[in-house]
Amino acid sequence: MKNFILITAAGIVAVISVATFGALASSNLAFDYAWLIPISLVIYGVAGFAISKYAGLIYAPILGAIVGLVDSTIGWFIAWKIGPGNPTVEADSVIIISTIAMVLLLSVVVSTIGGVTARFLRQGN
Repeated sequence: MKNFILITAAGIVAVISVATFGALASSNLAFDYAWLIPISLVIYGVAGFAISKYAGLIYAPILGAIVGLVDSTIGWFIAWKIGPGNPTVEADSVIIISTIAMVLLLSVVVSTIGGVTARFLRQGN
């Protein structure tokens, strides 16, 4: 359980850091904030890999859901307040909920892929 908490916390810190520093960089350097999506995907995958290695594969999608939920709510809120996270269309509740759901689904899938990769590599040794 300790490993789950530590790895989940590391994933949360990583996605919040990307949201914060990425939003600041995007605002100041005038690049599209969406270019940072691959970094979030790497975080989900690495976190899923790590949790599977140290706590078991079953924890990878759970961790992915937690980190993805934080990324799609708190991370998006931070980016929204800084500037580049503002949607290009008016964000009603349907758009917000749909975005959160898509990020959540993506984070679960990618973290599970990371977890399966760790398990596959462990069996290969």
